[in-house]
Amino acid sequence: MDSNIVIPMIFYDVGDFRIQGFENNDIKEISKNNTLVITPSVQEETKNHLYFQLETIRKKCEKLERFAFENIKKELESRFDEIMDKYAIKEKIPVKSEKLEEISRFYTQYIDVLERIVLEKISDKSISKKLRKLAQRESMLPEKGDMTLLAEVIELNSKSKEQCNQNFAILTNDKDLTVFSKELKNAFNLDIFDLK
Repeated sequence: MDSNIVIPMIFYDVGDFRIQGFENNDIKEISKNNTLVITPSVQEETKNHLYFQLETIRKKCEKLERFAFENIKKELESRFDEIMDKYAIKEKIPVKSEKLEEISRFYTQYIDVLERIVLEKISDKSISKKLRKLAQRESMLPEKGDMTLLAEVIELNSKSKEQCNQNFAILTNDKDLTVFSKELKNAFNLDIFDLK
């Protein structure tokens, strides 16, 4: 699961405290016939998002005294721990720099498409969110986290062919991945499933 699937599993309302900006995706149907996992890079990205959001929530709670920040923090951290306990891959997945370079070369063929995707991603956001989104990119290429996730899943697939004939895919709603699902399949024999 990509972080944009995992994050909504954690970030939804805590009692009367509204957490906006995320859809709570229902993945129960998908998990009936599939085993869902969270790779180390997505674990790290989700943890970083948790800390960032907790700081924002703390500031809101300082202005809205009826909400107890510590209770909200405890609930969100508990949800994070529960999700990680259930889905996280515990062992490190080696990500080779050569594989990341290969993924970068793949995406450089589609710079015009990537530029349109970036503009779409930032079009309806506030200035601070636009800047944060742009800061996550080193160029027009997808965010480092997306490319690391691709490399991790490619590595998982290469190991699984040797060991258990299991196929790993990416469940996401990130256009940096879903728009290129056919091309990624052709280039890396990797399936991308769009959760809308």
